[in-house]
Amino acid sequence: MSSKMHRATTTAPELEKVLDETKRSPFTARLSAVHVRHVNKVKLIPYNGLTDPKIFLKSMYIAINGAHFSTEEAMLGAAKCSYRELTSVFLQHHSFFMIKEATNADLWTMFQRDNEPLRTFIERFKKVVSNIAIKDDAAIGDLRNALMFGSRFREDLIIARPSTLDDALHRANRLYRD
Repeated sequence: MSSKMHRATTTAPELEKVLDETKRSPFTARLSAVHVRHVNKVKLIPYNGLTDPKIFLKSMYIAINGAHFSTEEAMLGAAKCSYRELTSVFLQHHSFFMIKEATNADLWTMFQRDNEPLRTFIERFKKVVSNIAIKDDAAIGDLRNALMFGSRFREDLIIARPSTLDDALHRANRLYRD
């Protein structure tokens, strides 16, 4: 029950953080001011943050090149925004989210050392997982496989499989507090 309560309280601040980030984006003012004069809507595939952004930059390029600026818009400077300028602004703004210091291989080769406390191992695990785009199911499986064979926490993960990675990490937190 406590894990469900935790999930309910932690998603709201993350949502607010994402919304604040998008409001501070340098694209917001420029792109919202561009008027696209097509009968049909421009359909851009939303960027999920897990894949290579080249596809999305290309679709943005096609949409921008297809936009026709009126003389008023050109005088306001909207037409001065080239694809290269917008791409560089995009990469400057979102490069923080694209830099990955770890890989899935780092997670797969990780293991709990002999006499390593659970707290220390979980901290190492969290550092690697936070730098990788991975689904919860895979991360939980990697966590279970990385734990020392016969450990109390590993058995707990096998018996009662957690629904999310946060749930598993909270269980670990409770175990090393006891």
